[in-house]
Amino acid sequence: MTSIQHDLNDGLVFVLVVTYTAPLSAIDAMMPAHRRFLDEHFAAGEFLASGPRAPRTGGVIIARAADRDAIWALIAADPFTRDGLATYDVHAFLPTRGPFALPLRDSTAPVRAQPHLPTADTPQSGHLALQKETTI
Repeated sequence: MTSIQHDLNDGLVFVLVVTYTAPLSAIDAMMPAHRRFLDEHFAAGEFLASGPRAPRTGGVIIARAADRDAIWALIAADPFTRDGLATYDVHAFLPTRGPFALPLRDSTAPVRAQPHLPTADTPQSGHLALQKETTI
C-alpha cells in the first residue's frame, strides 16, 4: 500500500446498508439478538449511528473501522447475517465537509448525541435527542 492510499484510508467512515431477505416476522424474532450485536459495537466505538430504513426494508449503520476487512468481519458476526436474514452493502467514504465530518473521522471524538429510543408510549420518529453536556 502506498502512503497516498494509507492517507486516504485514515478516517474512513463506512455506511452499511442492511436489506432484509426474510419476512418481518423472522426479523422481529431475531431483533433482540441483533440489538445486542449493535450495543456491543456501539460500546466498542465501532458503530456511530444506526436505525431502520423507511419503509422498513432493512437498516443503516454508520461505522468506523481500520479497513473493509474489519467491517466485513463485523458484518459476519451480525445474527441477521449468520441466519441468512439480511444482506449488507458497504459504502466507504472520507468525510471532509459539514459539522460532523471531523468528529466522524476522529475515533477519539466524544459522541454527544444519543438516539431517542421509542418506548411503548412514544412513536418511532428517527430523530436524535441531543444530550446537553454539563461541566461541574
